[in-house]
Amino acid sequence: MEKSLDEMFKGTFIEEIKEVDEFAEPNDPVRFEESILGEMDDLEKRFYTVSRKKGKMAKLLHVELEFGNGSDSEKAKQLSMVKDLAGESNALVEMMWCLIRERIGDAPIGIGVRSGFKIVGLSEEAIAQQGRPKVISLDELARKLTGEDDED
Repeated sequence: MEKSLDEMFKGTFIEEIKEVDEFAEPNDPVRFEESILGEMDDLEKRFYTVSRKKGKMAKLLHVELEFGNGSDSEKAKQLSMVKDLAGESNALVEMMWCLIRERIGDAPIGIGVRSGFKIVGLSEEAIAQQGRPKVISLDELARKLTGEDDED
């Protein structure tokens, strides 16, 4: 007998996305040089919310790891959890960008999300000032979140 979709997704990020009841809103306001392309839909907001939640959990665990008194094996387990949460957060935000780009269609190279759940197009000047997005590995992301990579 086949499992239902609810049974298959139990305990996964998909279940977390389904259960979001309050959205986390981006903090940055729309800047004058950005063009508003639209607003995030509920699915995109759910991916953003769960991504933020997992990112915050990774940061909190890292603080516990840095200042806690656990054994080496406990610290190794916590570091693994930090890396997993950071990887999940990154994967969820990348899926959110895929959803946004698919829905918006011909979006500019640089897009962002802003307060009020606005989706914005970044000007070429803003992209040049901020630099092009850099693709990084999950290990590099985890190092950045844990402060092990302070070269930037």
